[in-house]
Amino acid sequence: MDVRCGRCGTEYEFDDALVSERGTTVKCTNCGHQFKVRPPDSGSGAPERWVVRTATGRELVYTSLRELQRGIAQRQVGPEDLLSRGNQPPRPLGSIAELEPFFHARGVPARGGQQNRTLAGVAPPPNALSQTVPLSALAKQATPARPPRPATPAQSFAVEPEPATMPAREAAAPPAVAAKADTLPSFPTEDEDLDPPTIPRNARVEEVERRDDDVQPTPTPSAVREAFHSYSDIHTDPRFVSSAPSRRGARSRWIFAVVILGVVGLLAATVGRRYLEKFVSPPASSAKAADSRAAEFLARADKLVEDGDFEAARGELDKASVLSEGDPAVLAALAHLEALRADVLWLRLRLLEPTDEQLVKATHRQLGARVGRAEEAVDKAVAAAPGDLAVLRAQVDVLRLAGKLGDARNKIAPIAEKASEPENAYVLAALDLAEPTPVWAPIIDRLRTAAAAERNLGRARAALVYALVRDGQLSAAKSELDKAGDKGFPLRDDLSAFLARYEAVEDAGADAKAEVATVDPASLPVLDTSAPVGEEPVGSNDFRAQLKQASAAIKSNDLDRAEQLYNAVLAKHPGNTEALAGLGDVARLKRDPDKAEKMYDKVLEQNPSYLPALVARADQKWDSGDKKGAITLYRRVLEQAGAGSAYGQKAAARISEGAGSSAAPTATETSETPEPAPAPSPEPTATEKKDEGPHIDTTDLPGFNQ
Repeated sequence: MDVRCGRCGTEYEFDDALVSERGTTVKCTNCGHQFKVRPPDSGSGAPERWVVRTATGRELVYTSLRELQRGIAQRQVGPEDLLSRGNQPPRPLGSIAELEPFFHARGVPARGGQQNRTLAGVAPPPNALSQTVPLSALAKQATPARPPRPATPAQSFAVEPEPATMPAREAAAPPAVAAKADTLPSFPTEDEDLDPPTIPRNARVEEVERRDDDVQPTPTPSAVREAFHSYSDIHTDPRFVSSAPSRRGARSRWIFAVVILGVVGLLAATVGRRYLEKFVSPPASSAKAADSRAAEFLARADKLVEDGDFEAARGELDKASVLSEGDPAVLAALAHLEALRADVLWLRLRLLEPTDEQLVKATHRQLGARVGRAEEAVDKAVAAAPGDLAVLRAQVDVLRLAGKLGDARNKIAPIAEKASEPENAYVLAALDLAEPTPVWAPIIDRLRTAAAAERNLGRARAALVYALVRDGQLSAAKSELDKAGDKGFPLRDDLSAFLARYEAVEDAGADAKAEVATVDPASLPVLDTSAPVGEEPVGSNDFRAQLKQASAAIKSNDLDRAEQLYNAVLAKHPGNTEALAGLGDVARLKRDPDKAEKMYDKVLEQNPSYLPALVARADQKWDSGDKKGAITLYRRVLEQAGAGSAYGQKAAARISEGAGSSAAPTATETSETPEPAPAPSPEPTATEKKDEGPHIDTTDLPGFNQ
């Protein structure tokens, strides 16, 4: 029967004959989870019986699987005995895979009685079926005995006595022992034990001594006869035949072989390595991957991604790719970044107001362009590291963003095995979120796991806020949005607007959330991944809304979207100073001071009193070291904005720092001397306009004449 682990989902095939009515406890070898396996027809009430028919005809009945295992360990049954249970046909115990370890654990079956061993000096009667011939007898038959020469009385010698140091010999050796030593071993039958009996140590010594007794002393010393002995005679003579092969020689040969192999390996690792380096050159990618500077760029890119500065992170990864071209770690980071940037548009599309059709279509087009770039990055990463889990996560994300949910689910098996990890939890939750009718409870649980690992507003927390709002948990969604800092995923304004739309109709009743219209991605056309990024401007018909969205995008570090919105405004209103100043802010944040200076100068040419551009241009001069020119602009700011405004306080602080305490009064001869603030306020961007009447830009209003 097929058994599945309830924790990790691993499938096993378990023998039905071993499943008891009460359930058999098993342990998963993959995750260690223990659970019970019950038969499909459990609850019948029939007693449990395992009937084993032995080879001798006996029937043994066991009432539990533990008793059957104990019977195997006690050698009551063997692997050839037949097991039957219920209406199942009898099967040999050895054919059941789950019982094989018990047969291996018990080893060789023990004998009940005394083993039959040949005693020293006593030989069993010869068997007609398996008769053995001693090797010494074969040697004697091969070499016929020479007839003894008659001894001449005049030439006979007396036999010298043996030295006193030699051990005394017995009169005769038992022939049975010699025969036992010279006979060839026979294979044990099925009724015999597999392990041969252990021979005592003194049996070998006694055998050698008794074999030496078979050699009779030569009646006359015949050196001439010994010279005529052949090589075969020497090795077949009982005096030169050993009782057993020497183990010491075999052990010495093994030691010698190990020493030789060690010397050869040492030479190959030292001397041979120099010769191999001439023919085998290390791959260039591995040498570049070891560059510590590439690792530093990767670490900076990860930090910038957490802060939501995707453009700067892309710059760091480009630097790392120059140093380590083709490095799997760099390619995996690029794939993750491109998938993350496409994920921003994927979630923003679900947060937009469906009535703004132009903005929805433009966002959909931008999503297709981003998905196309992400697919290219993922293909390169898969080619370099197909088994990397980070690459697999990016691949699943891109398939989800492209709408290929079936292909994405076919690749989530390695990710699902580690679903508790935050990054894997988000991938699985986002895949469920893309379904037409998502189940919110498990999605929210997984998104909470993923959001717990984020310091700022990441994509997991942004998706969590969206899921909580869709599930009607508005207070929880607002709490999660308040937990995030200002940095991170560039969707704070979109999430706030999405939450406000649901809060506006919360008092209408329990079904109020159903009345809030949302964008249906299924009604949109198929994504066009061939369009280049940035080709289509994102915006709506109202340029004021576009300026507001661009300012929010700058706060969220989505510089590409802010630049597209400002360009869209300039396409319809070429002289808009706020859009020009916004482009200057974008260029400054992208570390392009030349372009920023050009935009600020263009704004000041059209409207010299536009304070945001004036302050930004003064800050540029101050940062570049031109403090004299910066102080001149700060004095203009202080005259126009006054000492009580944020611009005026900052200008006064810079003037005091650059020109001394006397510089501030000379700048305002026609007004009161401003008191410098204890600490300058944070620097506002050129697009952060204060609600002050004299500083409203009216150049775009109809009928305005400067």
